[in-house]
Amino acid sequence: MKIAVYSCSFGDYRGEARCLKRKNKDKIDNASGSDGEDVDYYFFTDDKDLTLNNWNVIHHPLVDEDLEIMDANRWTNKDVKFNLPKILSSYDLYIWMDCSYFCHGDKWIFKPNLKKIKNLFTEHNINLFMMAHQIRGTLQQELEFTINRCVENRHAAKKFLKEVKDINYSQRLLQGGYFIRKNNRETDKLFRHTYNLLKSKKLKRDQNLFSHAIHETNYPTEKILFKKFHVFLRHIQ
Repeated sequence: MKIAVYSCSFGDYRGEARCLKRKNKDKIDNASGSDGEDVDYYFFTDDKDLTLNNWNVIHHPLVDEDLEIMDANRWTNKDVKFNLPKILSSYDLYIWMDCSYFCHGDKWIFKPNLKKIKNLFTEHNINLFMMAHQIRGTLQQELEFTINRCVENRHAAKKFLKEVKDINYSQRLLQGGYFIRKNNRETDKLFRHTYNLLKSKKLKRDQNLFSHAIHETNYPTEKILFKKFHVFLRHIQ
């Protein structure tokens, strides 16, 4: 089984690229328990001076999308996250971590146990392993929260909330910062649709519409395994 671990940072969003440079020597390393598994590590960035131990640093161009929704740096982050770069196309399994996880300071976050992950996907016959949201349970609650906190495009978010307020989603609210997914057609379709929904609904937070993407693509929810944060980590480290 070929596994790719990938992440990205563009425009030093939230100071994450600077944090990476400070912490890389101690905190970012190869995953554990590989036992001969074919594992590669990719970090996509526009910072031509960034180097990381044990990772392939890929200089990636910024995408051209609607800048009224979010800036080009953030759009490119979403593009790498949801539209798999061609260099990753040959892998069987992908481990995504938002760049913010590299700055938490806990080494085990960056040391997933690949043998446990492989067994998890085989035993449960799943396509996607994610974290359940720690506080909120529904997409509508997340929309309301991000509107009130002024961290979402308010007009577009209120319009979308009105559109979906009566939908009872089959999938509870999931966090998108750290997930593991298979390389298959239906999961690719789900992730591409999430990206396209950001454009069509003019939103900038994927958690505000991931449940809707599952709903619209008729993605099989039995193929999604989700756990609370600490239980999620116990399953993969």
